[in-house]
Amino acid sequence: MVTDHIEVIGIVLLLVFAATMFYQGTMILRGHRGYRHVQRDKQEAINTRRRLEKLLKDKTHGDME
Repeated sequence: MVTDHIEVIGIVLLLVFAATMFYQGTMILRGHRGYRHVQRDKQEAINTRRRLEKLLKDKTHGDME
Protein backbone atom coordinates (compact mmCIF):
# COMPACT_ATOMS: atom_id res chain seq x y z
CA MET A 1 0.00 0.00 0.00
CA VAL A 2 2.80 2.41 0.88
CA THR A 3 4.59 1.51 -2.36
CA ASP A 4 1.56 2.64 -4.35
CA HIS A 5 1.70 6.09 -2.73
CA ILE A 6 5.42 6.43 -3.42
CA GLU A 7 4.90 5.47 -7.08
CA VAL A 8 2.04 7.96 -7.46
CA ILE A 9 4.10 10.74 -5.87
CA GLY A 10 7.04 9.86 -8.14
CA ILE A 11 4.86 9.92 -11.27
CA VAL A 12 3.31 13.26 -10.30
CA LEU A 13 6.74 14.77 -9.66
CA LEU A 14 7.98 13.37 -12.98
CA LEU A 15 5.04 14.95 -14.82
CA VAL A 16 5.63 18.31 -13.10
CA PHE A 17 9.32 18.14 -14.04
CA ALA A 18 8.48 17.26 -17.66
CA ALA A 19 5.99 20.14 -17.92
CA THR A 20 8.53 22.55 -16.45
CA MET A 21 11.24 21.46 -18.89
CA PHE A 22 8.82 21.73 -21.82
CA TYR A 23 7.84 25.25 -20.76
CA GLN A 24 11.47 26.34 -20.33
CA GLY A 25 12.37 24.84 -23.71
CA THR A 26 9.64 26.77 -25.49
CA MET A 27 10.69 30.00 -23.75
CA ILE A 28 14.30 29.46 -24.89
CA LEU A 29 13.28 28.69 -28.48
CA ARG A 30 11.02 31.73 -28.70
CA GLY A 31 13.43 34.03 -26.84
CA HIS A 32 10.93 35.06 -24.15
CA ARG A 33 11.24 35.53 -20.39
CA GLY A 34 14.82 36.78 -20.37
CA TYR A 35 16.17 34.30 -22.92
CA ARG A 36 17.70 36.03 -25.92
CA HIS A 37 19.45 34.80 -29.03
CA VAL A 38 22.36 37.24 -29.08
CA GLN A 39 24.11 35.68 -32.06
CA ARG A 40 20.90 35.51 -34.09
CA ASP A 41 20.02 39.11 -33.22
CA LYS A 42 23.49 40.30 -34.27
CA GLN A 43 23.32 38.37 -37.54
CA GLU A 44 19.86 39.77 -38.30
CA ALA A 45 21.15 43.31 -37.68
CA ILE A 46 24.11 42.70 -40.00
CA ASN A 47 21.85 41.27 -42.71
CA THR A 48 19.41 44.19 -42.41
CA ARG A 49 22.25 46.71 -42.67
CA ARG A 50 23.61 44.95 -45.77
CA ARG A 51 20.18 44.91 -47.39
CA LEU A 52 19.71 48.62 -46.73
CA GLU A 53 23.17 49.46 -48.06
CA LYS A 54 22.49 47.43 -51.21
CA LEU A 55 19.11 49.12 -51.73
CA LEU A 56 20.62 52.57 -51.30
CA LYS A 57 23.52 51.71 -53.57
CA ASP A 58 21.19 50.36 -56.27
CA LYS A 59 18.95 53.41 -55.97
CA THR A 60 21.82 55.90 -56.34
CA HIS A 61 23.32 54.01 -59.29
CA GLY A 62 19.89 53.74 -60.93
CA ASP A 63 19.43 57.51 -60.77
CA MET A 64 22.71 58.18 -62.55
CA GLU A 65 21.86 56.09 -65.63
